[in-house]
Amino acid sequence: MAQTDFGGPEAVSPQGFPEPVRGPRDVLVEVVHRGPNRLDRLQREAPGRVPGLRLPSVPGMDVAGTVVAAGTEVSRVLPGGQDVFAARATTGKVVIEP
Repeated sequence: MAQTDFGGPEAVSPQGFPEPVRGPRDVLVEVVHRGPNRLDRLQREAPGRVPGLRLPSVPGMDVAGTVVAAGTEVSRVLPGGQDVFAARATTGKVVIEP
């Protein structure tokens, strides 16, 4: 699902995304569960409520999953570990987490 416009639930529709590119401080996570929170609703409703939001955007900033890969500067999580994250950028199947 992706937010492609601002407004109500109609602003979100099914879409596919390429796998994100990660940097040395990012973690790649295979998402098992994703849940929208209040911030997701606010960013869907109107532009400017969430600084830096670019469309399309995948709602559901709270995610749980398994770490697939970790950047060279990451030391707190390891590949294979399962955790809960506040996502910076999501694609639905994978997420980049600083």
